[in-house]
Amino acid sequence: MMANSFLYRVFVMARVLVAIIVIGYWGTGVLWAEMSAMQVDSLYLAILKREGTAYDKKQKNVFDNQVKKAITAYGHISQLDVENAENYYRLAKLYLVLNTVNDRQRAKRAIDEAIRLDRNNVDYQLMLGKLLWSQMFWYNGNAQYEMVVEAFPEDRQAIAKAHYWMGYYVLQGFLAYQDRLVMGNEEFSEADRLKAILSFKKSIVADPNFRDPYYHLGLVYLESNQPDSLIYYARQLIQRYPEDAQAFLFCGLGYQTMGDELQAYEFYTTALQMVSPQDRKMLESIEYVATDADLSLIENDGGMDRFWQQKDPLLLTTFNESKMDHYRRVAYANLRFSRILRGIPGWQTDQGKTYIKFGPYFSRSVYERRETWHYGDFRIHFRSGSDLDAWYFDGEDMNEAAASLATGYWPDHGRIHFQKQPATFHDPYRAQKYSMPYQVAAFPMQDSIRLAVAYAIPVSQVDVSQTDHIDEGLFLFDAHWDSVYRQVKKTYVYEYKTQRTPEGLFWISQC
Repeated sequence: MMANSFLYRVFVMARVLVAIIVIGYWGTGVLWAEMSAMQVDSLYLAILKREGTAYDKKQKNVFDNQVKKAITAYGHISQLDVENAENYYRLAKLYLVLNTVNDRQRAKRAIDEAIRLDRNNVDYQLMLGKLLWSQMFWYNGNAQYEMVVEAFPEDRQAIAKAHYWMGYYVLQGFLAYQDRLVMGNEEFSEADRLKAILSFKKSIVADPNFRDPYYHLGLVYLESNQPDSLIYYARQLIQRYPEDAQAFLFCGLGYQTMGDELQAYEFYTTALQMVSPQDRKMLESIEYVATDADLSLIENDGGMDRFWQQKDPLLLTTFNESKMDHYRRVAYANLRFSRILRGIPGWQTDQGKTYIKFGPYFSRSVYERRETWHYGDFRIHFRSGSDLDAWYFDGEDMNEAAASLATGYWPDHGRIHFQKQPATFHDPYRAQKYSMPYQVAAFPMQDSIRLAVAYAIPVSQVDVSQTDHIDEGLFLFDAHWDSVYRQVKKTYVYEYKTQRTPEGLFWISQC
């Protein structure tokens, strides 16, 4: 009797202990579930924003730990609710953020489970296509998108996205073939170009309100030396979304590529006026091209205007050519270097920043997953990341470093060169400019000063065969580049006095 009573008490205690353990485990699971529902989605969005800036090892470790924390949370939820397809879908997305070989396999298992539970979910099917492409199963990825088109004939948005992603991945092939400039690539490059155009057009037909195919179709045409087609699709986008500042930027880029500076200036100006002050600051990306002294000047009222005033290569025109070239670089960086797979705009990427600061490279060399942009007396190295559109600053390898030292060039990391080299601005009139004799005299007049300017223009350097007048301007600025005097006028050639000297024949002008 006593033994049985003892066993009974042990049994009751064991049941209580089991109940406590189960309840405790269940409570932990609820905590994970609440934490995930409230925090993991926002954490994932933060991960997307920070992924492109996780450069050094310490930042990368912090970033990876955040992703792993979110994965652990969803893992606990999946254990509690094994039939929840959405949890597996989110797990797959998080594994793709880490994007290692093993993590891509884990993502594949997770998305397969999500599709098993909900085969009719278009987002799951589209993500499987993206995953297959990231695993370099290009044929299978393309087949997956084609399956989406066939399986969901009434879902116009799904069809548009499937065609868009087919076009996007083929576009990467077209750009890669172009970048490498290897003999024999022309046939493959042209085939991918035509496939990309067809896919993007099908995407637009399926859903004319889907913006992304317009942008990338414009990029294909721009890289194909057809800026008029970029303008056409940018204008179509503007008609549907008149508030889309990016579309105005791309339209300006097309006009500027065609040489229509005035039209480009109007579109750039409109784009900047449409966005908030914070977005305008980002679009202008002024921190990439300004020195510390410039930035302190810009912080003052009118400082931005003064900054660009001193960069203006020709004050006679109604627009600032250096500023125009800067906007062209920003527009191109956003169109060409945006990390669409991560939602990172081009001006935030390493290649985009480099393009904005230094402009087009003089030459480029590409080897496997490394790329070098040459800018005369310096060069910037990039390495390919785990995604198709991910390129980061990189340093030279040992052989390159040794070769550089042998030629007197000190090897540096691409980021160091980016930071220490001054920005370059394009002067379209550089080949047309020349120095000429001039005199400036100042005369005190009570509380003011009168300036007299005289200069001699070499007749041999001026082409007046097509017109009988030239533009003449006189501009005076103070030490802060605030305008003190500005006058632009048409001057008839016959009003000039000519004078022959031992150096040649000159027109003499005075102001």
